[in-house]
Amino acid sequence: MYEAVLALSLVVSDRVIPLETGVIEMPSRKIAIPILRNKDRVNEIEAMNFYVSTDRGKNWKLHRQYKPTDNEALFEAPRDGSYWFALLIVFKDSHTEPADVHNLRAGQKVYVNTQKRICLSPNPSNENLIKENAQLKEEVNRLRKRIEELEKKKPN
Repeated sequence: MYEAVLALSLVVSDRVIPLETGVIEMPSRKIAIPILRNKDRVNEIEAMNFYVSTDRGKNWKLHRQYKPTDNEALFEAPRDGSYWFALLIVFKDSHTEPADVHNLRAGQKVYVNTQKRICLSPNPSNENLIKENAQLKEEVNRLRKRIEELEKKKPN
């Protein structure tokens, strides 16, 4: 029985994704993120550079440049996983905010989850706790049945 418990814990932990604070779970790889900016300063903006990080903001890659009048940034994730997004604003006088790519801060954080893995919220509401608890119970029951099947096949 000890082996079964170990196998159970390894399989469950592989399927459960703990989300960080501020991360939104997305069931689709196609994402449209609203661009919010100070409308009084639109005339000062030359461009908005949309950056993506797949390593929690350690490294940023320019995904696309948007016009100051664009209202959303479009992104299609190549695979499930964590994606952080940030804007670097280029002004007509050539200065940028933030001043450098290394100073970018994520304005939006998502976890793309098309494979319907179980995601645990860091500060879940009661509703989320009930949903997560039900998902975990389903997974545990599925794994128990699988263990029973394997034990029946095991030579005595």
